Amino acid sequence: MKKQYSFTLAALLFTLLSHAAGIKGTISNEAGEALAYASIFVEETGSGTTTNTEGKYEIELAEGEYTISFQYLGYKTETRRVVISGQQKSVLDVVLSLYVLELKGVEIKEGREDPAYTIMRKAIAKASYHLEQVETYTATIYTKGTVGSLKAPKIIDKYIDKAMEKEGVDSIAFISESVSNITYRRPNFFKEEVIHIREQGERQVLSPPGYISGSFYQPNIANAVSPLAPRAMSYYRFEFLGSHLEQGVEVNEIKVSARSPGEGVFEGTISIVEDSWNIYNLDLTTYQLGFVINIKQFYQLIQEKAWLPTMQQLEMDIKTLGFGLRFDYITTVSNYDISLNPDLNVNFEVIDESLVTDAAPKKRNKEAVKSGDLEEALASGEELNRKDLRKLMKAYRKEARAQQEDKNLDRIEEMQIDSSAYNRDTTFWDSVRSVPLTDYEKESYRIADSIAIAQETTEEESESVEKSSQFGAFDLIFGGNYRVSEKVRFFYESPLLSLNFNTVEGYHIGTDLGLRFQPTNKNQLQIGFIPRFSFAQDRFRYMYYLDGQFGKSDRRTDFRLEGGTFIEQLNKNEPIDPYVNAFYTLLLRENYMKIFEQSYWRIDIEQQVSDKVSLDFSVESADRSPLQNSENARPWTGSREDFTSNTPFNTEIGTANFESHVVLNLAIGIEWKPWQRYDLKDSEKVFSNRGPTFFSNYRKGTRDADYDFLEAGMKYNWNRWDGSQFDFKITLGRFLNDAQVFFPDFRHFLGNQTIFVTADPVESFRLLPYYEFSTKEEFVELHAQYQFRKLAITQLPVVWMLGLKENLFASYLYTPSTDNYLEVGYGVDNIFKIFRIEAVASFQDFEYQDFGIRLGISSALGRSVFSVRRSD
Repeated sequence: MKKQYSFTLAALLFTLLSHAAGIKGTISNEAGEALAYASIFVEETGSGTTTNTEGKYEIELAEGEYTISFQYLGYKTETRRVVISGQQKSVLDVVLSLYVLELKGVEIKEGREDPAYTIMRKAIAKASYHLEQVETYTATIYTKGTVGSLKAPKIIDKYIDKAMEKEGVDSIAFISESVSNITYRRPNFFKEEVIHIREQGERQVLSPPGYISGSFYQPNIANAVSPLAPRAMSYYRFEFLGSHLEQGVEVNEIKVSARSPGEGVFEGTISIVEDSWNIYNLDLTTYQLGFVINIKQFYQLIQEKAWLPTMQQLEMDIKTLGFGLRFDYITTVSNYDISLNPDLNVNFEVIDESLVTDAAPKKRNKEAVKSGDLEEALASGEELNRKDLRKLMKAYRKEARAQQEDKNLDRIEEMQIDSSAYNRDTTFWDSVRSVPLTDYEKESYRIADSIAIAQETTEEESESVEKSSQFGAFDLIFGGNYRVSEKVRFFYESPLLSLNFNTVEGYHIGTDLGLRFQPTNKNQLQIGFIPRFSFAQDRFRYMYYLDGQFGKSDRRTDFRLEGGTFIEQLNKNEPIDPYVNAFYTLLLRENYMKIFEQSYWRIDIEQQVSDKVSLDFSVESADRSPLQNSENARPWTGSREDFTSNTPFNTEIGTANFESHVVLNLAIGIEWKPWQRYDLKDSEKVFSNRGPTFFSNYRKGTRDADYDFLEAGMKYNWNRWDGSQFDFKITLGRFLNDAQVFFPDFRHFLGNQTIFVTADPVESFRLLPYYEFSTKEEFVELHAQYQFRKLAITQLPVVWMLGLKENLFASYLYTPSTDNYLEVGYGVDNIFKIFRIEAVASFQDFEYQDFGIRLGISSALGRSVFSVRRSD
């Protein structure tokens, strides 16, 4: 009875809210066209909202008198004084007219600098000031993300059309809405408390890219150069379009054009307020990996103190492989409560010293600038030139970081989702939504809710089957993942996925089955068993393993215990994929993958000792045996093909045979990142390495083996702010003692002899034979790759708009037998966002040796896929 009473009370409350007072209406232009995403701001409450794509808006307001401004890019701002009374929303339709730009009597003559450059130089000089101007603020933000289909391949498009026709709609969008309270404290604390969420499908918020959470006052925003960056003059041309009066201030309209259009720069317009030199609004477009991204922002003077964004819109079009998607994000900010940084709460004038011959500040300012005393320099209320202001702000930020307890901490982010955030119905959302839904979005919600109910029913049925532990024939064939309890799952991999062929085992098949324990999101333990049957040898092999990951990112421990009797490649880093090898073996009789058998156990432990240091430790005991091609290894019945031998050729020892032996290998490695920085997200450290990583590995072989091996090196990944990227790695090593080194313990390299590059694209060779230059002596290995923002074909708009990249790369290897092996190449990267193609030439002793074409996955994907630590 009590529960029923609560529901009744809640329903009554929602009904009252849905009829709350306020205003609603449509914003259009003089031609009667609806203005989508026009900005509406209530001065007294510091609240903002926007129109939807149909030009409609709604604002909840208590009784009283309000000043409301209506803005749209390219149109004059309309300000209305509104009196709210009663319980119903008043209808207020607004018609905006195009503003007329004035040139303020400025005549732009040939050979003279456009006045836009003076305006932008002052805005750039004051950007860091605007970043530090607000000490704290709280606000409420409403965010709506919509994903809709632009296009699809014809076959799929027909299927979608039939499905939509069956539902009686033209199309469907996927929508996510959220309401959050946010808190900011200078210089780097940001907290978001999500109090309401509504979304279609599974509970996974459509998160917008960094343009929404970033600031155009920063030098970079989401991997693009801001027009207000210190070096913006090198990247952009500016054109003064004119000025106009808005809300009592003079607004300068500036056209932004990239000197070299393409990724990582913007095109469009930005409006700058005269004298204060802050952003008034902006409409900018950029490209990222072939995605077209448009950003619009509106700013308002909050509490007559600082200009802050009240509405942001982001549109992102993605087209690849015949598919097209549009992501739409709208964020409105309301209920601002701000306090200014007391060090910057003064008025001063910024002058452009390039236009004034006598631009030196007065003595008092000059002395303060020299000492780096920002407060003293600003307190005088006198002039500051751009150079002095940049110097002062740089010293101010440096001092602020020096006062931090942790100098390596860049940003603190906290996000909490209220336990009842999802438990709101349609009536409630109609009352709190600041941007009205369009008819199209309402229909999308209706369809999605119907589908969700059907899915929930199906999931309940599936869960019922799962709980009853029924295991059918299809599960044996295709594998599966089954819940044993809330924190325990049983997994089983289909043997069909492991069916393969090599010249030793012939066709072989296996599976992977075990239990996964996950007591928390950060901790996991997995125990598994991998049986493997060789048809040519008519025998079973097996591997068991125990994996664990525990602790937070800055002190994380990863370990693996494995053992059994199994097959392993001579190079443990597996330079050739077994399926690629099977392809070459079956079609061309080329057996590049060289394998041996071992009965072994091994323990690997990786420990994050601190933010900047991690250690690896491993112990392996193995009884190894060489393997030869099997006479029964035939690709089909009756075939008697001769395959390449399973014993590789090596320049140091000739045919790389080895006898059966027993080894005990001990290895330890250290990795040091001296310039490591991090963000703190929900008390978890998220690292962003800002400099080279140094590493060293030592390996000792005992029992039948007797050797000591040491290597050290450095790797560096530099993402430049113009969109280019440089990768570099150098490794030097040698065997300090080589009394007895069996071939599996040689220092091997990531070679490649197939058209497919399946190893790390920035740490491997493209043409190097897999084992020919493996060594038990000293070596030097170097890899470098530069991915250009623009080089040759990427100068063409039709190319860079597809997101294609061009790479130049080189790899070098020295061992006593290599004669200075060198590869140089050129590649076109990010084809369809997935692939790359390369042309490579190799040289020995700087004389031409070979040429090849190589295919692989894109470098961007490769950095994620091949982020495997190597310790040999």
